[in-house]
Amino acid sequence: MTGNTSNDTTEKSADINLNVVEESRAEQEIGAAGFKTVKRLCEWLYERTGVPSYRTAPSIITRSECELFGISSPRFCIRKYITTLGDPQPTLFNLRRLEWFCKSLVALGENDKDFDPDAVRRDVVELGMAFADSLISLPPKIAADYHVIQCSLSEYYGESRSWPPAVPFLQHMPLGGGMCAQACIFMALCLYEQIVKKLCSVAELTALGLGKDGRSFVMGGFEAYKIAEVISENGFGLTGFLEAMPEGQEYHAPPMASPARATSWLSTALTAYVRSNVPVICLVDLGKVGGPWLPDNQWKESCIWGTNGARRLRLDGLPHQRAHSVLVIGCHRSNREQFLINDPAMYPLLKCSFEQLHAARLCNTEGLGASLHLIPVFPEAIYVPLVGCHKIAHSRHLGLLFSAQLLQTSPPLAELQGVPRWTGPWPGDLGLVNLAGEDSKISDQMYSIFSGNPDADTVIQQLMAARKRKELPRTGWCWLQWLHESGSRSGRLNDQIWIWNAERSVETLTKGQHTVRWHFDGVDAVFERVGNGLFRRFCRGQLSNNS
Repeated sequence: MTGNTSNDTTEKSADINLNVVEESRAEQEIGAAGFKTVKRLCEWLYERTGVPSYRTAPSIITRSECELFGISSPRFCIRKYITTLGDPQPTLFNLRRLEWFCKSLVALGENDKDFDPDAVRRDVVELGMAFADSLISLPPKIAADYHVIQCSLSEYYGESRSWPPAVPFLQHMPLGGGMCAQACIFMALCLYEQIVKKLCSVAELTALGLGKDGRSFVMGGFEAYKIAEVISENGFGLTGFLEAMPEGQEYHAPPMASPARATSWLSTALTAYVRSNVPVICLVDLGKVGGPWLPDNQWKESCIWGTNGARRLRLDGLPHQRAHSVLVIGCHRSNREQFLINDPAMYPLLKCSFEQLHAARLCNTEGLGASLHLIPVFPEAIYVPLVGCHKIAHSRHLGLLFSAQLLQTSPPLAELQGVPRWTGPWPGDLGLVNLAGEDSKISDQMYSIFSGNPDADTVIQQLMAARKRKELPRTGWCWLQWLHESGSRSGRLNDQIWIWNAERSVETLTKGQHTVRWHFDGVDAVFERVGNGLFRRFCRGQLSNNS
C-alpha cells in the first residue's frame, strides 16, 4: 500500500510540473509592462485571486504571429491559470513572450538599414499587449446582470472538457498598422465553435483579407467592407453584413423621421443580435473610445475606457481619427441600452452604453457616413439583417425593420385583414430562432430573446403549444417579433407575434418599386393574443383567421 501511494504521488507530481514556469521567469519573458497589464486585468476582473500558476503551452495566435513576421520563435505562449477565493477558476490567459518576440524581430532586422529596434521595442514590449488567445470565465456580478455570448473551447486548449463556457479574448499586436479587425473576427469565430467550419489565426485572416494569389502584402488592418467579406467568403460557414442607417434615399427605403429614430433602430438591432447570440463587430474611433486626449475628469466620466476604470493609453500626435474595431458580446438583462464589449486594444467585458458606442462612431472615412456601423456575424443561412447593408458593401439588402414598419403601422394588405394595425410601442422584442431545431433549443432561444418581460413564460408556452399543433412554420431560421405594450413591459393582451423568414434575401429595390406588398413576402405567420389564447391570424400558404 505504501509503495503504491508513493508511485501515485510521483506520477501526479510529474503531471503537475510538466512545462511549469516560475513566476519570475514568466515576468522576464513577458516583460515588465506586459506582466503588469496581466496582473491589473486579473484584479479588474475578479475581486480576489489566489496564487497563479504558469506553464508553457501551444497557442494558435503566438504560432501564427511568428509566421506573420517571419521569425521562428517564440511559437509557444506562457499560459497563466488563476484561482478566485481559493477555488480553481476556469480562466486561462495565453500570454505572449514579448521580450523574446522583440529579440527575435531585432535579430531579423539587424541588417536592414531602415529597421528601428527602438520603435519595435516600444510597440512590442513597452505597450504590454500580452494577451494572446485566452478564455475568461465571467465574474459573478457580470454573470448575474448580463446575457453574454460564450463558447466551450477548453478541450480544444487541452484542458478539462468539464470547464463551463467562457469568453474568448485576444489583444492585437500594434505592429503592422494594427490588426484589431482580425482579432475581432477571431473572437467571433470562437463564439461559433459549434458550427464554424474552420478556425483561422491572425496570420491566416490577414492573408485572406490582404493577400492575393499567394503574393506578398503589406500588413495592416481591414477596411470596413473587407471585414464582412473575409467572414462571408472564405468557407467559415458564417455571413457578415456591413450595416448602417441609410442617408437620404440611397436605399429607396422609408425616409428617417429624425436622427433619434435612426439611433433607436440601431440600438434595437444591437440588442436583438446579442440576445440571439450573434456577436457584432462595431467600427469606432479609437481616440473616442479611449479618450487619450481628454482631461482626466472627462476621461473618467464619458469615454468607455474611463468609465470602466481601465488603464489609460496614450496616443502620439494631435487628436485625429483612428479606425478601430470592437466586438459586442453581451447586453444587460433589464437595461437594453447597456452592453459588454471585448476591446482588442484594451480589456474584455468592458461595460458601455449604446450612447457611448454611437458617440465613438467613425465618420467620413472609407465612404462611411455619420451612422454607427455594425457587422453582425450570422450563420451562413441567414440573409436578412435588421438594419440593412451599407452602400459600399458588395451585397445590398434591406433590413427587416423597414419591412416591419411598413406592414405593421400601415393599413393592412388584403392577406393581412385579420391582423389589426399595430398602434402601440414599436418594434417590440426581436430575436433569431431556428424553428428547425429541437424543442428545448427553441425554447431556450425564446427565453434569451424575451428575458426581462414578466409575461415571457406565458408567451413562450403559448408559442411552443402552437408548435405542437403544427401552427408554426418549420422554415429554419426566422426572426421572431413580439409587439406588446411595453410601458411596464407587461405584455398586455392583444399583443401580436410576427414570424419572419430570415433565410429569404431582401435585396435593394430600384426606384419606383417600393411597395408594401413587396415587403409582405418575408412574413411567414402572424399571431394575436386574445384573452388567454394565442390565435393565428395569418400563415403563408394557408390563409386562416382561426386556429
